[in-house]
Amino acid sequence: MKKILTFVMLGLAFTLASCTDDSSTTNNDTTSAPTDTAYEEIVDDINLDKATYEDYTTEDYTTLDGNSTSYTITTEGTYVLTGTITETVIIDVGDADVRLVLANVTIQTSSNPAIMVLSADDVIISVPEDTTNTLSDSANYATEYADYNAVIYSEADLIINGSGTINIDANYNNAIKTKDDLIIIDVLMNIVSVDDAIIGRDSISIENAVITVDANGDGLKTTNDTSTDKGVLYIKSGTLDLTVGDDGLDGVNTVIVEGGTITVQGTSQGIRSDQDIYISGGTITLHTTDDCINSNTTILIDGGTFTLYTTGQGLKADTSITINGGDITITNSYEGMESQAITINGGLLDITASDDGINAASQTTTQSFLPSSGTSSSNIITINGGEIHISSGGDGLDANGVIVINGGALYSNGPMTDNSALDFDTSLTINGGIVVGLGSSQMAESPLTSSAQASIMMTLSTRINAGITITIEDASGNVVFETTTLKAANSIIISTADLEVGNTYQITVGSTINYSFTISSQVTYLNESGTTTAPSGGTMPSPTNPRPRP
Repeated sequence: MKKILTFVMLGLAFTLASCTDDSSTTNNDTTSAPTDTAYEEIVDDINLDKATYEDYTTEDYTTLDGNSTSYTITTEGTYVLTGTITETVIIDVGDADVRLVLANVTIQTSSNPAIMVLSADDVIISVPEDTTNTLSDSANYATEYADYNAVIYSEADLIINGSGTINIDANYNNAIKTKDDLIIIDVLMNIVSVDDAIIGRDSISIENAVITVDANGDGLKTTNDTSTDKGVLYIKSGTLDLTVGDDGLDGVNTVIVEGGTITVQGTSQGIRSDQDIYISGGTITLHTTDDCINSNTTILIDGGTFTLYTTGQGLKADTSITINGGDITITNSYEGMESQAITINGGLLDITASDDGINAASQTTTQSFLPSSGTSSSNIITINGGEIHISSGGDGLDANGVIVINGGALYSNGPMTDNSALDFDTSLTINGGIVVGLGSSQMAESPLTSSAQASIMMTLSTRINAGITITIEDASGNVVFETTTLKAANSIIISTADLEVGNTYQITVGSTINYSFTISSQVTYLNESGTTTAPSGGTMPSPTNPRPRP
């Protein structure tokens, strides 16, 4: 049987997640993430060109309507369905191809699927422009057909194309299900389902379709987990508006999103995969009670605009999360993102979390709060670029290992509780970029003195409120840095390339603090009055004497 899709192995190309570290920082990270090339090779092998709509009127075809004597198709060819049909259209043609054209047809069965493909090579369901078609089943199927559990059920490769409208009402189980590959191009599709909306066992590919779903189960799902070249869910373009009782997009292997508009309102996860998730574009809005985007291995984001709301985690991956670009806004979450290794190379991130903003932790120790739990240099947050804003009820950045900042801009606003803006079990190294950590002094920790870029750490005896401006000027009165507090704080950590050892600066905090200080080392400690020594709450933890975890 020839296949609509051919996939390459996901493991074709892997590369170490970006992380530049100075020689003084221990970093045994061996976590790897898929490269863009691995996903490009998968996409290159998805043949969508053969699935585009062609005018059926130039072909010989047979018409089936309410007056037809049989709806069982045993010969290859093109069949035009029109009028009202109350029996199941059955396709059983061996290895041949069949095209069904839905030309203003209503198929409403009292039992069994509306369309059932028992055998074929490729089956194409075409929906011509300016046609509206309605397919539905009943809540009860005959016992012998119970496993053919969808309004459109296929044992073969299935293509749905055309620019017309198809409405599907699934009362028994699922709306569309194929045991092979599924491609949907251009169609306007409205689905109501008592369980899942669309299932493609081997793969689902979407291009330029407009799909609206109201389902008690999953929105789009692949299920073949027998090998990594199966179970791929690919969204090239289109509009998906999914209201679901379970997951929105559920790919048992790889999920790839290149573009389109995806909206999920769900009671579980928005986009999930047992393997990798790669997103390079599109507008994605997810509102879930579980994780918005969840992978059992890796998440790689190159671009796109995200608005995420969840009572779980915004982004969660067991192995690694890599952000190279995109505009990601997490308006509500328990944790903004969590993985063993998190690398941010670019993009704009705005994270609001009731607990940690960004958390690097191994999956076996995430829920343990013993002082030494989960500490490992393979638990790492690496920031090489991008702009990151965090407002957290727990730690802003929390690494059960190390934090390395080489570039970008980080503004972390922690709470006034037993948490901090920058929290780590092993070390924090700042080699470049802009770093601002505002929060509680109780658990505040300082960067390594071996960091390539200088920092100041100010500890105050009383808190400053939200909306207070902090300004640093050089000896000539030039403003080298300025920020405004988002929340109350009594610990301030600032590091920029403009703070240089040996130079003198003026710091102003609201209307209460204004004095000069000299940076004499890579980490300079300040209080209300001026330069001081490292506060007891800001000393570095060690593997044998770790900082207690809240």
